[in-house]
Amino acid sequence: MTKIEINLTENELKEIKVLTKKDKRHQTHVRFQCIKLLNEKKTIEEIMEELRISHQAIYNWANLYKAGGVVEVSRLYKVRRKSILTPHSEDIRNYIENNIVLDINQVVSYITSTFGIALKYDAVHDFLKKNSIILAKNQKEFRLGKRRKRSRQISLKNCTA
Repeated sequence: MTKIEINLTENELKEIKVLTKKDKRHQTHVRFQCIKLLNEKKTIEEIMEELRISHQAIYNWANLYKAGGVVEVSRLYKVRRKSILTPHSEDIRNYIENNIVLDINQVVSYITSTFGIALKYDAVHDFLKKNSIILAKNQKEFRLGKRRKRSRQISLKNCTA
């Protein structure tokens, strides 16, 4: 029977009520319920059974509470973990803009050789998509498509006038 020591103050209990009403997500409610049960001196096994969560989740949320209080427990899902490539996004963007890159595998090779980060094709594809980085092949097609449409529109306007 393992227990984690958490002692909530009256202000923190009120804060949990306010944050629970503000945040309608199920995850937040479960986290706060877990913290309340730890405050009531329930064992980890009892909490696992009642809330149907893992012991690791209980430890994680207890550590979040100890590190930053009630607000930190509610913040976990709001903050997205940054990609390992985020610090290098400008370098990757510059590489793609300054070189003719036709395939994501070229970007994977560049990242591996330059930064020493080994990633799979899918991870790099997702990173490029989330950061709106377009490969040269796609940029040319996109630009040509716009030019063609504009020139057709201009020529149609000239014909009707």
